[in-house]
Amino acid sequence: MHPHFPNDHGDGRVGGPFHRHKSIHRLLGGGKVADILLWNDRNLSAGVLLGATLIWYLFEVVEYNIIPLLSQIAILAMLVIFIWSNAAPLLNIAPPRIPEVIISEHAFRQIAQIIHYKLAYTVTALYDIACGKDLKKFLLVHSIPLGDRVTANIVRDRKFLQLHKSAISWISVRTHFASIVRKI
Repeated sequence: MHPHFPNDHGDGRVGGPFHRHKSIHRLLGGGKVADILLWNDRNLSAGVLLGATLIWYLFEVVEYNIIPLLSQIAILAMLVIFIWSNAAPLLNIAPPRIPEVIISEHAFRQIAQIIHYKLAYTVTALYDIACGKDLKKFLLVHSIPLGDRVTANIVRDRKFLQLHKSAISWISVRTHFASIVRKI
């Protein structure tokens, strides 16, 4: 037995000083997730890898968005259910059994009321900021785009050393502005 590589006894415990080492499978939880990560179930691991690669390809390479994808999946599901339910009598198979989802009126009203309160609070907060009633948030909201425009102009018009001097002065102005806003 090599001193740096402990001997695996097969029961989850690994030989070593005081037998405190655990196998990698047990460290990963010892369940289905560990089997997938360690490729013990090759078909499932390959499926997970293929699914993750497909998702990466759709969203990063093709730059596809999630909303159109979900919409097209819903349309495809409706098409499959439509064809299945219409072809079921012809093929002597059972039509699809779709459970009926019933939401009580009380639960629906509670959800609508919560959304209404949150929307009303958001609109009120935006109105207060727009009218200048909350001066701190008003200045904060209007200083960020101004700072971005100033920074973009500085980067475009200055050389590196001048940019460094401008950055130091901009940081000091921004810090002074932040201290004024904190006092308010």
